Amino acid sequence: MKRTILYFFLLICLPAISQEREFDIKAEGLINPNLRVLYIGFDNLLTINYNDTTLFLYSENTRRIRRSKLDTLPNRFIVRAEPAEEQITLKLFKRTLQDSILLDTFNFQVRRIIDPKAIFGNLVSDSATLEAILMQDRINIYMPTFLKTEKFITQFRMTAIKVDGTTQSITARGRSTFTKEQRQLLSMLKPGDKLLIDNITLRMAASGTIFSPRRLNSIIINVKLR
Repeated sequence: MKRTILYFFLLICLPAISQEREFDIKAEGLINPNLRVLYIGFDNLLTINYNDTTLFLYSENTRRIRRSKLDTLPNRFIVRAEPAEEQITLKLFKRTLQDSILLDTFNFQVRRIIDPKAIFGNLVSDSATLEAILMQDRINIYMPTFLKTEKFITQFRMTAIKVDGTTQSITARGRSTFTKEQRQLLSMLKPGDKLLIDNITLRMAASGTIFSPRRLNSIIINVKLR
């Protein structure tokens, strides 16, 4: 009898509670954890700020969700998004003695991770004066994403292409900044020459997911007089 009364009380009160307050869900791998965005091919880590081990997330594809085992917090979940989806609806349930009760619903937009782009210092044009070129000291990475990422350039090759067609190349490894030899190569450029940066390789990690090394776009800069 007591169990029946308790179950009846939960049926009445929990839906009312869920209507009065929205359970707070955080996407920990994003720059802004309040954004409702999931990325394809990525372990999206979601945390619900409610210390109750009877809570669980559900979607129509239950294989996409698993509870995180990396820490002691009870309500951290890893969610995977599929390429064919534009939106995912996640439902928060509470297990009771005899059933499960819906507490809240969350809608997430699904996005692809856009390929990073390599940039010569802060120059975005395909032509620059020698003075502007010598002011740069590294290859920068532009990546339009909400993900909190760690990005490492593992190598890049710098080639000076002279007006007469002769070339000289120097490769830097394990760094994004120019080596001493590369800076000397830059100082030898003259108007009419071209500068080529290629073989740019990037390693990237986000929330414990390490992405395979990827080759980025090449950069060509025409050296102009002014």
